[in-house]
Amino acid sequence: MNDARRRLLITGASGFIGGHLCRNAVASGWGVEVCQRDAQGYALPEDVGADDVVVHLGGMAHGQVPGTDLVALIEVNAQQTLKLFTASMQAGVRRFVWLSSIKALGDSSATPLKECDPLNPGDDYGRSKAQGEQMLLQALQAQPQWAGRLAIVRPPLVYGPGVGANFLAMARWATSTWPLPLAGADAPRAWLSVQNLTDFIQHVATADLGRQVIFHVCDAEQTSVRGMLRSMAQLTGRSARLFTLPKAVLLFVARVAGREAQAQRLLLPLPVSMQATTSQLNWQPPIKQADALAEVMTWFPTQN
Repeated sequence: MNDARRRLLITGASGFIGGHLCRNAVASGWGVEVCQRDAQGYALPEDVGADDVVVHLGGMAHGQVPGTDLVALIEVNAQQTLKLFTASMQAGVRRFVWLSSIKALGDSSATPLKECDPLNPGDDYGRSKAQGEQMLLQALQAQPQWAGRLAIVRPPLVYGPGVGANFLAMARWATSTWPLPLAGADAPRAWLSVQNLTDFIQHVATADLGRQVIFHVCDAEQTSVRGMLRSMAQLTGRSARLFTLPKAVLLFVARVAGREAQAQRLLLPLPVSMQATTSQLNWQPPIKQADALAEVMTWFPTQN
């Protein structure tokens, strides 16, 4: 039975992640209410109070709106986030959970990215998330009484049934009869199933944060693009048709074609450390990557 006193107030509820969170939270006994956005930003319900947790998933992705520039991204992803955080703290909510992005630290890394690593965004979307993080941390520093009530979550690419954009494209590649030059895409990268993300959000909503504010979350397995494509193909009874071209050649061709950022996400490493998350929150991803991929590839044929 749902306990209305145990309520998540969710922005971005109509999106891919938001839809999964709403369903999973209700199934776990949470009350759920959707927070809408208008021209002025996001609005909290009138009866907001100390038993509520605000989960801020809403935002704008680069390229989501034609002509979007860094100014527009910062307005939505940073300034409106700060405004909602401030309103939430003033309303006395238990916690404010904001979905930032690992892209605030960059698009690639030779070593596992840690929560304490310096901000190094590689594109405008990452810059807007980094700006939002800085604004929230500055607000927290100015209002020390808000300590322990803010959790900034940095996920890598999130996948699951209903996913679009890059991961949906990968599913199409994995099941295509066309050969792909990605046999050399063997660098380890972090991924995050939407099931693991929604489980983590519900956990961090009430956990003791200690002095930690920023949390990394990802699947336990950190798999190369090549490995993901092969696994997805096998789940549909196929073999991924991959061949090798030198990474330097692929990156050069992508640079000439104006697709260097996309190529880097396929070819370069992006490992992520969850040490601070697991040690402070005593949380581990409950869903294995193989099981999460199986759900995606069961759903995927309905999209064709």
